[in-house]
Amino acid sequence: MNTTLVELTRRGRANHSGHPDDEDHGSISRRRINVSSLEQLQTEMSFQNLISWRSKWNDLYILEHLSEYPSTEQVAALRLVLSTGMLQLTEMVLNVRPSGTLTPDTVLEKIQQYLLKQRSVAFDRVEFHECNQVAGQSFDLYYIRLKRIAVCAELGSTCWDTIQRYPRSKLQRCASGECTF
Repeated sequence: MNTTLVELTRRGRANHSGHPDDEDHGSISRRRINVSSLEQLQTEMSFQNLISWRSKWNDLYILEHLSEYPSTEQVAALRLVLSTGMLQLTEMVLNVRPSGTLTPDTVLEKIQQYLLKQRSVAFDRVEFHECNQVAGQSFDLYYIRLKRIAVCAELGSTCWDTIQRYPRSKLQRCASGECTF
C-alpha cells in the first residue's frame, strides 16, 4: 500500500523530509498553514474595514489551529497576509520585528491603534449623519453599514442605546442629525 505524505502527516509519522522514519523521533510534523483564503491587509484600509478583516483573521486562526504553533510561526502566518506596504509599516513605523516575541493579537492591536490615530472622528460623524439607505439596499445591510460608521464616530451611549431599541424609527432621526451625541 502506497502511503501519501498527507496521510503520514495526519498520523504524525512523517519526518521533516516527508519520509516515514521510525528513528526520527525529534521531528515535529505539522499541517501546513494555509492563509490563501484571506485577502491581504492593505495599508490604505479604513478602520471600519480593519474590524471586518480582523474578524476574518480570527476565523482563520481557529480553522488553521494556529494556537498549536509557536508565536513566531503565528506571526509569520500573519505577515503572509499583510500587503508589502503594511508589512513595511509594521516593521519601520510600528517597530514590529519578524523575529520578535509578539503574538498576532499584539501586532494587530498595534496596527489597529495606528489606524485609529490616522482617522478623524469629526469626519466619521459627518459620514454618519450623511449615511442614507440606498435604493434597493436591505435595511439590514444599511443598519450594518451605519453601525460600523457609528463605532468609528464614537457616538455617545445615549444615541447608540436609542438606535438599538428603536432601530427603524430612531435610526433615521439619528442619521438625519436630530440625535445628539
